[in-house]
Amino acid sequence: MKAAAICGTDLRIIEHGHQLIPGGTNRILGHEMAGVIEAVSSGVSGLKPGMPVAVAPNIHCGTCFQCTRGNFHLCHNYVAFGIGIDGGFAEYVVLPEKAILQGNIIPLKGAIDYEQVALNEPLSCCFNSLEYTNFSFGETILIVGAGPIGIMHSLLANKMGAAKVIVSEISEQRLEDVKSFGVDITVNSAKETLKEIVLDETDGKGVDVAVIACPVPSAHNQALECLAPLGRMNFFGGLPQKSSMTTIDANLIHYNYLRIVGTSRQSIEQYTKTLRLIEAKKIDLSGLITGRFKLEQWNRAFQTSQTCDGLKNIFLP
Repeated sequence: MKAAAICGTDLRIIEHGHQLIPGGTNRILGHEMAGVIEAVSSGVSGLKPGMPVAVAPNIHCGTCFQCTRGNFHLCHNYVAFGIGIDGGFAEYVVLPEKAILQGNIIPLKGAIDYEQVALNEPLSCCFNSLEYTNFSFGETILIVGAGPIGIMHSLLANKMGAAKVIVSEISEQRLEDVKSFGVDITVNSAKETLKEIVLDETDGKGVDVAVIACPVPSAHNQALECLAPLGRMNFFGGLPQKSSMTTIDANLIHYNYLRIVGTSRQSIEQYTKTLRLIEAKKIDLSGLITGRFKLEQWNRAFQTSQTCDGLKNIFLP
């Protein structure tokens, strides 16, 4: 392993466990990672010692209903590095045969920035989000939440031809941070009226797409009010289990022909597409990395992440 980033999912597993990790199981976390092949077993083709690789973390079964329809990222029986099997918060990671045969292990080209490659997993999830909402060239987008996921949505939206990117957040520090990532308008929704600002910035029409990139139920209605007719909204940020219920104004959906979707994970195709952007230096994620830790500093690394100090924290060998 050359770099492995801490994700909100890792923090939730530490706090609450995971349905795919039986109680009492010892599991090495970490599903955002990149590294170098140390050794290969006999019969493995396409990989060799010394080869730099990225790892798409979700391994599909290939036989469930969704897999047979080509929706591998919705596999009912998927196994993920750092969840179903040991992940990247270690010096070495064992790559199962199935992951190799399915294309989860992707050779890297050119000058390798392992830190940025490790962040490709959440970046590709954001790409899936924008693809599924049919975000297109010349549209306006509202992103609620200025954490790493909100920033990645902003970067990709600009790459995909956004006419205007608006980000809403209640942390002044994060609002200041996000300005360096190509955001057009920032709004502190705790101090300003988000709907008024969005309507003013869109000539009274509202935004074409809204993405909820934070785990706050009240954000759903707040963003819904900002959508233009025929607008689309993605509930990207999952809610805590004990507060996953939310109330929305159904009449806004009914009369304005609105669509609400949700996404998680990504396909290997999407993972590969965003990876090529990183390799070609067409997108720069380096500004997201605010903490670097050795594996033996794991306690400090997780504490830093849990307090939302900075943006992305990563482990280095």
